[in-house]
Amino acid sequence: MKSVLVIEYESTIRTHIMDILGALQFNCTGCSDTKNAFQAITNGDNFDLIIINDLMQKGMSGLEMAEKVLRKINTQKIIIMSGNNSKSLKFTKGFNIPTLTKPLGRDEISQVVNQVFA
Repeated sequence: MKSVLVIEYESTIRTHIMDILGALQFNCTGCSDTKNAFQAITNGDNFDLIIINDLMQKGMSGLEMAEKVLRKINTQKIIIMSGNNSKSLKFTKGFNIPTLTKPLGRDEISQVVNQVFA
C-alpha cells in the first residue's frame, strides 16, 4: 500500500482528501502545518506522495516546503493543492508538479494521483 502525506491547515479539507485516498487504498497521514511535516520527512519518515496546500496559515508556504523537499529528495512525488493561485501554477510548471484545484472532488483527486503513479 502506498503512503501519502496530506498537508492542509483546514481539518475538514484534510479529512476529506484522506477519506478519498483511503477509499482508493492509500495509507494516509495528515498534518496541519509545514513545520511538523518537514520535520517528519527530514527525520526519515518516507512517503510515496506528498499532497500539500500551496498557502499555509503559519510557517513556510506549501510552495517553499515543496522546494525544500525536492532539494533533499529530488525523486519525491508531490502534488500542490491551490485555489488557482497564479504564483502556484507558475511554480508547479517550473518543477513539473501536478496541481489539484480547489474545490476538490473524488474524481479529480483520483485522476491526478493515478497520473503521478503512472
